[in-house]
Amino acid sequence: MTNVEILTAEYLYDSFDGCPSCHASSVAEATDGALVAGCFAGSKESAEDTKVLISRKGRGAEHWETRVLWDEPGHAAGNVRLFRRPDGDLQIIYPLNFGAWCRGGSRHFQHTSADGGKTWSDQRPIPCERPFLGKNAPIQLQDGSLVLPVKMEGKAKEARQTSAALISTDGGDTWELSTEDIDSVDGASVIQPAAVELRSGDLLFLLRSDAGRIYRTTSGDGGRTWQPAQPTEMPNNHSGIDVVGLADGRFLLVCNPVAETWGPRSPLTVSISDDGGDTWCPLTTLEDQKGEYSYPTVIQTRDGLVHITYTYRRQRIKHVVLRLGT
Repeated sequence: MTNVEILTAEYLYDSFDGCPSCHASSVAEATDGALVAGCFAGSKESAEDTKVLISRKGRGAEHWETRVLWDEPGHAAGNVRLFRRPDGDLQIIYPLNFGAWCRGGSRHFQHTSADGGKTWSDQRPIPCERPFLGKNAPIQLQDGSLVLPVKMEGKAKEARQTSAALISTDGGDTWELSTEDIDSVDGASVIQPAAVELRSGDLLFLLRSDAGRIYRTTSGDGGRTWQPAQPTEMPNNHSGIDVVGLADGRFLLVCNPVAETWGPRSPLTVSISDDGGDTWCPLTTLEDQKGEYSYPTVIQTRDGLVHITYTYRRQRIKHVVLRLGT
């Protein structure tokens, strides 16, 4: 049984002016060892005053420093995705809303940082022939390409939802949509994929669904085509999940293991797999009290520690650091 020790449990900030609500964080490690995290925040999700916040904690620092990265009044910001590019720079991707919330009005933008998140480039759009959403950062494959998991944004609330991938072969500058969407075998909506590369070189997506289970699908061609998504045994409450491949080959999954669709976003747990995601063993519980603890992001830093950020009651973003045994 894997031993786990919680080393740190803290918040990115206690409060931020004009932002009583926040959600959908992402975290990345800079080349200098700093941690950089982002989220959207404002009066509430989908409100026109929501903006992108960026937080930075230098290596050895005691506290996070938080500021506004982008604020476009009248256009709500959405789920933030942070990652380190193949060239070592940081990159952030986020949507702004120009229509009905989550109904085809999203346009995505990106910035890069060459100094570990201290300063950022000008905003650049991400052109795509179809609107998309998502919550999880891209994964870098063995061939150097980046694969960004996305949910295809439909205009009808009742329509079945599918996912796809955006692929970059130039380090994250430009993105190309996968050849086909990811649909389920049984008609369930499958969205917000989380990505990990299998030892075979195939790509594994784990997906949130409206059918009470996490679904899974694989691609053998770098994310361009996909197998139909199949249900797993892991419960899912139709809330966001994330997965990371550890340096030792095991996978970590962070989610709300609740089988009720739109059920409680508690508890929030960490599970581990040593068979390529076929089965999962409970590792630790991050939160189990009443309230919302959701939309986790998980990474492993170069020192072997695991960092998780997640929404804490829609009021703050919590950061937890784990040390794993064997």
